[in-house]
Amino acid sequence: MEEYTKPLADLARDAREHVDLQIQDAKLLLAKGMSITLGQFLSLLAVLLILAGALLALGAGCTLLLGLWLGSYWIAAFIMAGVYILLALLVYLFSGKVLVNSFVKMFTGVLFDDRKEDLL
Repeated sequence: MEEYTKPLADLARDAREHVDLQIQDAKLLLAKGMSITLGQFLSLLAVLLILAGALLALGAGCTLLLGLWLGSYWIAAFIMAGVYILLALLVYLFSGKVLVNSFVKMFTGVLFDDRKEDLL
């Protein structure tokens, strides 16, 4: 009877090892995807912070220049505030689908990448 249960025990052990390897593979793919996504997010955040600083300096310069032309700095400040409000409204209106589609492409490209040879 021992010779019949031995192959069954080997099959169960092999199945358990296969499941463990599949779990390890999924963990590696998840870690890779998360690290790539986090890296892309942090680099995008750095670029956005630099652009925000540049936009702030540009806005201040434009306000000062417009204030010289108009002869009133507070009117120039209100005009620049209106420009920023219009810019924010345009970004809000036109970026919804663009941002969602780009994030969907980024996440699916990272998480469902079939190239497993460069995991580590």
